[in-house]
Amino acid sequence: MPPRVTNGPTVRWRRLSPGVRVRHLIDAEGTSLQLYQLEPGTRFELHEHDFPELGMVLSGKGKLTFDEGDHRAEAGDSFCVPGRMRHGFSVPDDGPPVLLINVEAANGTSLNPSLVRERPRMALDVGRNGEPVRLRRGTTG
Repeated sequence: MPPRVTNGPTVRWRRLSPGVRVRHLIDAEGTSLQLYQLEPGTRFELHEHDFPELGMVLSGKGKLTFDEGDHRAEAGDSFCVPGRMRHGFSVPDDGPPVLLINVEAANGTSLNPSLVRERPRMALDVGRNGEPVRLRRGTTG
């Protein structure tokens, strides 16, 4: 496969759910790079998937949640979540929006929500102010 370069400004923001926008910057060979903008009060409920996930908070602050407890995450902080580990992320109601970059290696599965090949139980729950929205295969918000 030849190298690929994506011109960032040409990649459009897509609304995944209330308070969540994403730019799918590039994906290849089972790895995907996304840029998320999360509004105050947004919450990714605990979920898991088979692939590892790497991320970095570029601006704002939030809370990473694991079964073992919570970890504060703010601009400049990075994280690594192994595959099959339950995790979530939330933005305080009174905080600024969070901009975070996320890298996922999905064993050949593109992470565009319409292409995720996970069991429905493992669909990503995204909510704002406690109102969950379930994204399923073929749904982009």
